[in-house]
Amino acid sequence: MEKYIKNFFLSGFKSHDYHILMQQFLPLTLRGFLAPGLQMVVMRVSKVFRRICNKVWNPSEIDLVRIDVAISLTLVKMHFPPSFFDIMMHLLYHLVDESDLCGLVSTRWMYPMERYMKTFKTYVRNMVRPKGSMVEGYIQNECLGFITKYLQRFEVV
Repeated sequence: MEKYIKNFFLSGFKSHDYHILMQQFLPLTLRGFLAPGLQMVVMRVSKVFRRICNKVWNPSEIDLVRIDVAISLTLVKMHFPPSFFDIMMHLLYHLVDESDLCGLVSTRWMYPMERYMKTFKTYVRNMVRPKGSMVEGYIQNECLGFITKYLQRFEVV
């Protein structure tokens, strides 16, 4: 029975998967289950994250996004207990300032590095020295790629 219940939990996702769940699917799935006030709070917070993580950033809209974040956090404080709030809820306001200073979020996030680390983990053969195995595997992969490209130059068609 427990193995069937385990399949219904959200686990084993990468951080990017949770990010997409929070931005896109959470507001849709909770639509029929929550009270209208809570539903609006979740939708507003998801909308703020979508605006911050857009692939196109319009610097002239920064003040509107700041106002939207302030209203969203105020609504969250109205509908959720004080124990819900930690540093992560406050971080939302600073993400807008960071986007204003640094530009697009998509150029700075670590999701591609997480995926590349999965490739590095497949190179590990010696569990005593995993970093050395990763380096050796990376060097072998780079050398094979270089040799393949080099030999393709001399291939007669």
